[in-house]
Amino acid sequence: MHTHQDKAREVVQKSNHAIDVYHQEFKKEAWAERIPAELLLDLQNE
Repeated sequence: MHTHQDKAREVVQKSNHAIDVYHQEFKKEAWAERIPAELLLDLQNE
């Protein structure tokens, strides 16, 4: 049984829209190089 999330993931993976292609390439490059994320905003009040 497919969930809505599974269906959405499948649609995006098969998409040839420029923004989806760009996003897929970005994810491949970022995850392959393991580029660490930088905290831009800290919402914790300590």
